Amino acid sequence: MKGDGMDSIRVFTAKACFAPLNEAARLYEKERGVRIETLVCGRACANSVAKDTSRGHEVVLGQPETFLLEIRDMEGLDIAIAGAEYLFDDGEDHGIILGATRRSLGLRESAILVGKGNPHGIRGLRDLLRPGLRIGVSVIDCLKGMWEDICGRERIVEKVRANITTHLTGCVAITQAVVEGKVDVGFGWTTFKALSGNRLDVVRLPRNQRVYRSTSAAVMKQSRNAKAAEDFIGFLASDTGKSIYEKHGWIAEP
Repeated sequence: MKGDGMDSIRVFTAKACFAPLNEAARLYEKERGVRIETLVCGRACANSVAKDTSRGHEVVLGQPETFLLEIRDMEGLDIAIAGAEYLFDDGEDHGIILGATRRSLGLRESAILVGKGNPHGIRGLRDLLRPGLRIGVSVIDCLKGMWEDICGRERIVEKVRANITTHLTGCVAITQAVVEGKVDVGFGWTTFKALSGNRLDVVRLPRNQRVYRSTSAAVMKQSRNAKAAEDFIGFLASDTGKSIYEKHGWIAEP
């Protein structure tokens, strides 16, 4: 694509992955003279109002995840950035992205999200078994099923599920629900403290209980500028790009 005499690449990202991408994009523009247009998720996961799917939210079965539906239907995209690899497994199978172009940009570490100052005194997973504690989980995108992955390691799935009161649609919704006290705790990533504007705290889990998921980039099958798009992904996956993701709380693979 062209714009004002400068090559241009359109990149779509999940909102929780925007900050490091934006910093890397501005550096790439300065160094390479290529404009990077960043588009941020506009679904329920990024809305200012948290969506509680346990209260009648329509769920369409037999479809790819909603992240994939959004990028599939958006025109003029060159690159997509997803918060979990399984999304691109599906994207590859549905012919939305070019699988050979996939690159991991860094990992995020799972954590328990709590209100500022940790008002319920949550120290670990076993505290989530307290009677009456309200737990929120996300049912879409990068957090989908993550609570089970964590609790299954301790064999407490049934007990934790008994306290799950709210199903939410994505990163912004779950952080907001914790901040506003709609739930007492939520399952998220350590990077969500910054996502919330430092309005919540995170409780890190012991190493043997942690789950890590990869933030990855891929060229869209619809891209008309695939070579330039792949070059930008290469920059994001370079030592320079990964150092920017590490600065924002991501963990680089060895």
